[in-house]
Amino acid sequence: MKGSQWVLLCLVLVMPAVAADNQYSIEDQAMGAVPDAVAKAVQASKGFKDMLAAQVECKLQGEPVTLRADRPKSGYLLTTMHACGWAASSGPYWLVAVDEQGARVVLDTGGYAITVLDTQTHGYHDLRAVEGDASGGAAAVLKFDGKQYVETKVSRVRMESSD
Repeated sequence: MKGSQWVLLCLVLVMPAVAADNQYSIEDQAMGAVPDAVAKAVQASKGFKDMLAAQVECKLQGEPVTLRADRPKSGYLLTTMHACGWAASSGPYWLVAVDEQGARVVLDTGGYAITVLDTQTHGYHDLRAVEGDASGGAAAVLKFDGKQYVETKVSRVRMESSD
């Protein structure tokens, strides 16, 4: 492995693990029960239905997150309990926005952690999402397009064996 790859992997994977109020991971100890409307929104999502189709029955847990600057704790980050459906340190997760329209899934993906950034698009905070395993890692910036979060910039690091 080249030194520059090692440094980049550390920046992608380790730096987001530094605790802060705006950082959340699928392993957060603060995860717990969520309101029924939030759980039902996730259960109706494609990602959750795909898990059920694969005969993986998982229970959900989550924690409040601030998706909108004008509404603290305006959403939830959810994942599955007991690492159900996870692969190593990456698991399925969903972001659910809660507002006067109800609860709706605005991100249906997988990975390890998100950071809520100070910048905003369409009234929602931009996000940085990270994932990784022994073969490498990735960080993506996600922006709200008015309906859901979409990737706008992705950085990937692939680990090469020194053998």
